Amino acid sequence: MTICDTNIWYEITKESNSLKDLTLTPLSVKEIANSPKLLSKIEIVRLAVNNIFEFGNEIIIKTPLEYLLSLDNQSYDGTQPYKNLSDEFEVLCKLKDGVSFPKEEMPQLEKHIEKIRNMISESTANLQEMLVAVRKNIEDNKKQQRIDTTEITKDVIKQFVKSGTENKYNLTDSFDWTKIELFLHTLDAYFKMLETNTTMRVKDNDWIDLFNLMYVTPADKYLTGDKGITRAITAGKMKKYLIE
Repeated sequence: MTICDTNIWYEITKESNSLKDLTLTPLSVKEIANSPKLLSKIEIVRLAVNNIFEFGNEIIIKTPLEYLLSLDNQSYDGTQPYKNLSDEFEVLCKLKDGVSFPKEEMPQLEKHIEKIRNMISESTANLQEMLVAVRKNIEDNKKQQRIDTTEITKDVIKQFVKSGTENKYNLTDSFDWTKIELFLHTLDAYFKMLETNTTMRVKDNDWIDLFNLMYVTPADKYLTGDKGITRAITAGKMKKYLIE
């Protein structure tokens, strides 16, 4: 498969002959269906949706958490994510069919989008606050960059599974980390870049872009135009996954 970030769907043109058979992820569906552009630049969003139906090859319906557990031969029994994805994909289908939001629905849509964006911004702010404390304890940035923190990042991912399932699921001790090596090493490099670069700040969309990498296995490729994520992928020595 070729996985891509959300922005690629906005950027594809008829001349993009190499950008075929792209795989759509739930994160891209969520980002497009809840885009602030729906309020004032709906035709730009509609263009991205049309590209999805023209250039997309398949869609992954599992959330990053569910996908990760499936790679560990576990099945998550949650049903709400599928309901959310179905509702959001329905928005994309309506946009493809030329539907616009009636004027009387705009206040409700704006309130919904604001709620989604605030949730993301809150997570970003919490991480940024944590980083301030971490940076105070780093005496030598260059030395910090050379330290192997992979095992710590694995623990972070394990905690993501536990907290995301209310402690019902854990990654097994036998989990094959090579299945998500792009995500693992890019996330590790991203954290290290944040820790050692005092001028770098977490962007709201970084979380979406990073967790989108969860879907990329060693048999897949990744396409992105985001310079920050590309730098993290390169720093994590995972450039082999990138489509130039």
